[in-house]
Amino acid sequence: MEKGSENIVMKFGGSCLVEQKDMHRTIEIVREMKKKARPILVPSALKGITDMLVEQSKLALERKHTISAIREKHYEVLENLKEKSGAKLKINALLDELENVLKGISYLGECSPATYDRILSFGERMSSVLLESYLNEANLPSKAFPDPILITDDVFCDATILPESENIIREKANALHDKILIFPGFIGKTVEGKVTTLGRGGSDYTATYIAGALGCPVILWKDTNGIMSADPKIVPDAKVVQKVNYIDAMELSHYGSKVIFGKAIKPVMEKKVSLYLKNFDNEKAEGTEISSEETTSMVISTVKTAEILNMTDYMEMSTFANIINGFAKNNIYPLLLVESSSLGELSIVVDEAKARHVEKIVRKEVVNVEIEKDVGIVSIISGSMRGKVGLAASAFGELAKNQINIIAISQSASERNISLVISKGDVAKAAQVLHGKFA
Repeated sequence: MEKGSENIVMKFGGSCLVEQKDMHRTIEIVREMKKKARPILVPSALKGITDMLVEQSKLALERKHTISAIREKHYEVLENLKEKSGAKLKINALLDELENVLKGISYLGECSPATYDRILSFGERMSSVLLESYLNEANLPSKAFPDPILITDDVFCDATILPESENIIREKANALHDKILIFPGFIGKTVEGKVTTLGRGGSDYTATYIAGALGCPVILWKDTNGIMSADPKIVPDAKVVQKVNYIDAMELSHYGSKVIFGKAIKPVMEKKVSLYLKNFDNEKAEGTEISSEETTSMVISTVKTAEILNMTDYMEMSTFANIINGFAKNNIYPLLLVESSSLGELSIVVDEAKARHVEKIVRKEVVNVEIEKDVGIVSIISGSMRGKVGLAASAFGELAKNQINIIAISQSASERNISLVISKGDVAKAAQVLHGKFA
């Protein structure tokens, strides 16, 4: 970890905030870290709360919503505080606000993206209040900002933090230099003040953006030991990769890893500060450091379910450009894209969940679209394989020996990634074979 840094950002995921004992574990971590640097904390919502908020937004449309279970879950965590009245007042004020928003939905019979984001924001806002109360009672002076302070664009449900947020973060950090600061993860607000959410990995993104603004390291406390050499659910002997390069981490995120999201890596990569993934329940685990250093070993990443959209019409360059522009407008990044100008062919591989959306974009430009379902992707990722002659041939040979057919192939120009499209039923076997050979 960087020496001499005045601050350290620590994000606590929802799986780290389940019940009272987790608050006490968090206090232990913060107290120990405070000996080295001033902690700045970014909590997610309590585990399960975001799902409950999503459900209530739907029930409100039918006038069947109730926040009693959400209230009870937060009261249970409050129960262990000796002085809980102040925290309870703040929690109740937020719950009253939530109830009013849900009532508004039930009266209007609609839930706009802006309203939906406002509903989802309450999980992180309430967990920030809880964490502040526990820390202050433990004689760790803290200040929470339960209302969003980060400025974002107005892309609701997947907002991007805007550069003017950096000065806001620095001002708060400098003005309250004697306190532990708590910023709710996952949420922001537009210039006009409307609440936004930051999409998948939004709390990680909040934490890494704050770390970048302050030029300090960041730890993401999770329920995993770090980035693994493969998905341990399909490769039992997968091991923790201790050092991963920023770019390789982004590739892993794009090709199936759920441990870290690409959006969260960009802020620390731009400011060249280190990001650490650590296990909340296993303090002895070394975890993973993501930095400018090269990845220490090869990693096998998998996308278990994908689809291929094959376009065989003769394709003008303008048609190709229109398709790419359609992806850009909808914030869609295909997993693989293979184009042949001379044959007028284009093949796009996308995650199964995005396939129908991608198909709509493509059919606006191309009449003949063939869809191949039940495919997956296995990728070999690492800067350490650059310049290694014969590595791709070796991978193909291993799969051939195991009767695994390769449907499509892509290798990045940086030589950090070889991705192979194969049958969905072969993904687990292919991951095991390639992990045994290379990882």
